[in-house]
Amino acid sequence: MARQLRIEYEKAYYHVMSHSAENIILFKDEQDYLKFLELLEKYRLKFSVNLIAYVLMVNHYHLFFITGLPNLSQFMQNLNSAYTNYYNTRHNHKGHLFRGRYKALLVDKTTYSARVVNYIHGNPVKAGIVETPELYKWSSIQNYMKKRSVPYISAEIINSFSSALAGWDNVLNEIKEGLFLGQDEFIVKMKKNIVGMKLNDISNKKKLSEIFKREIIEKTICNYFGTNLSKLQQKGKLAIAQEMLIYFLYSRTSMKLSEIGAAVGGRGRTYISKLVGEIAQKIKYIERYKEVAAYLNKEISSTVKV
Repeated sequence: MARQLRIEYEKAYYHVMSHSAENIILFKDEQDYLKFLELLEKYRLKFSVNLIAYVLMVNHYHLFFITGLPNLSQFMQNLNSAYTNYYNTRHNHKGHLFRGRYKALLVDKTTYSARVVNYIHGNPVKAGIVETPELYKWSSIQNYMKKRSVPYISAEIINSFSSALAGWDNVLNEIKEGLFLGQDEFIVKMKKNIVGMKLNDISNKKKLSEIFKREIIEKTICNYFGTNLSKLQQKGKLAIAQEMLIYFLYSRTSMKLSEIGAAVGGRGRTYISKLVGEIAQKIKYIERYKEVAAYLNKEISSTVKV
C-alpha cells in the first residue's frame, strides 16, 4: 500500500490518528496513560506544537494540533518511538507497537476545527465507555474543565473551543481525497499553493504537485470541451480533447510517456512520443488548435503554477 502523502507547513492544523498493531492494548493501566501524556507534553514543547484536543482510547489515539513549524513527521515519529520504547520495556513487548504510519488530515480551521474537537471528545461516548464526554478521564475535556494541566492546552485555545464539548459529530465521514477535512474552497486553495509550499518531504511535495497538476489539467480540458474523464480515456480515434490532454500532460507534468498513454486509452509510449510532435505542429500551424491551446494554457496557468 502506498504511503500517505504528507503536507507540512507552518501553522497547519492536523487531526492525527494512530492505531496499535494487531489491536494491542496501548494503555494497560493509569501509568501508561500518564506516561503517554508526559511524552506528548515533552515533544509538544520540543517541536513547537500547540495542542487543541486529544483522546486516548484502548488501542488508538486521536490528536488535534497546530504546528508552529513544518515538522509534523518529526513530532509524530518522536512521540510514537518514545512511547514504543517505554511500552516495550515496561511490558516486555517485542516488535512494532503501532500499525504502520499514523493517519494525518489537514483541517480547514475556519469551518472544521470545532467539529474535530467535538468528534475527539465524543469518541468514548460513541464507544460506549461513558455516557457523556466529561466522564472520560483520558481526553482533553479534562483540560477544558481545568482538571488537568499536562499536556498543556493554552487558555486561548480552550476559550475558543469550549462550545465544542458535547455530542457526537462523525466528521471523518467528510474526509476528501484522503488528505483533507474542509470545504471545497479550502482544498482548492491548498492545491493552488502546493507547489510553492516549503514542504520538508521533497519526494512527497513532488508527488502532491504532480497529482494536483494532472487533476487540474484534466478538469480544465473536460470543462472546455463539455466532456468527462472517462471519454478522454477511451481508446479509438483521437479527438482534439484527447490530443490536448496528451500535449498538456507531456508539457506541464513529469509523467512518463507510458503513463500518459495509459491516461488516454492504454496507448504505447512510442506512439505517444510520435504524437506529441504531431500535436505541437498542429498547435503551431492550425488556427483551431492554436486558439484552443492558448485558452487552455491560460486557464491552467491561472489555477496553479505548473
